[in-house]
Amino acid sequence: MIAVPTETAHILPKDVLSLLQRVAPLLSEVTEPHLVGGLLRDTLLGRATRDLDIIFQEDALPVARRVADALGGALVVLDESRRIARVVLEDGDRTWHLDLASLQGDLHQDLARRDFTIDAMAVPLPRLLAGDWQDVLLDPFNGRQDLERHLIRAVSPTIFQEDGARLLRAVRLAALLRFALEEQTRDLIRRDAAALDTVSAERTRDELLGILAIPNAMESVYLMDDLGLLCRMLPELEEGREVLQPKEHYWDVFRHNIETVGAMEGLVDRTWDPPWVLDE
Repeated sequence: MIAVPTETAHILPKDVLSLLQRVAPLLSEVTEPHLVGGLLRDTLLGRATRDLDIIFQEDALPVARRVADALGGALVVLDESRRIARVVLEDGDRTWHLDLASLQGDLHQDLARRDFTIDAMAVPLPRLLAGDWQDVLLDPFNGRQDLERHLIRAVSPTIFQEDGARLLRAVRLAALLRFALEEQTRDLIRRDAAALDTVSAERTRDELLGILAIPNAMESVYLMDDLGLLCRMLPELEEGREVLQPKEHYWDVFRHNIETVGAMEGLVDRTWDPPWVLDE
C-alpha cells in the first residue's frame, strides 16, 4: 500500500505532486512502482514537465485502464507487446501524459534498455511523495553527473540499433536542454544512422517537427547533417550540395536551404509568439 502524505516539503512542482497524490492510491495493488525518466531529469534541472513515467512488475495495460477511468482520462496503448500505455489527462489548459509500463526484466535491466543516461534514473513512488527521494535515487549509469555536465550520453552502444527514432531524439534533447552530445554518442549516431530508415514516417515527422519547433533550430539542422541524419531523412537535399548559385548568393543550394530555417525563425520571432515546443 502506498501512503500518500498530505503535508510535506517537496522540490516537486505543486501540480506534479498533486497529480501523483491522485494517482498513488490507484496503484495500491502493484508491486514497487517507480518513477523514471523525464520527471526526475526535469525536476533535477528545475524544469517544468507534463510527462510522467511509472513502471512496475504487473501488466500495465489493465492498470492504465483503471487509472484512466478513475481520473477521467483517455487511454492510449503505446506498445501492446511491451505492455506500455498512456493516460492523457486534461487539466484546464494543460495536458498531462502519464505513461504506465511493465518492467522489462528487473529494475536495473529495465533502466539499461533506456536511451540516454539522463533518462535512466528511477525513484520509488512512495519516496518521491515523502520528499526524500534524492537519497534513494537509483542512477546506475551516472545520469545525474551527465546532467551536471550538460551531456547527452547513450546508455549502451546498441540503443540506436534498437530504435532508430532515438537518433533524432538525441538531437532534439540536446536542443531542448541546450546540452552537448557526448563524443562517443556522436560516433554511435554516425555509425548507426542507417537505422533511421527503419523508423515509420509518422515518428520521423514528429521528431523533426519537434526539432524545428525549438529555438535555434538551424543549429540542430546543421548538427543533423554533421551526424549523417539530414540527407538520410530528406535525401533530396543532397542534390543541392556544392551546387553554386548566382553571385548574389553566398552559399551553395544545400547551405541556402538550411539557412532558410534560420531566416524563417527570425521572421517568426519578430511576428509571432514563441512556437510550441515538443517537450519530453
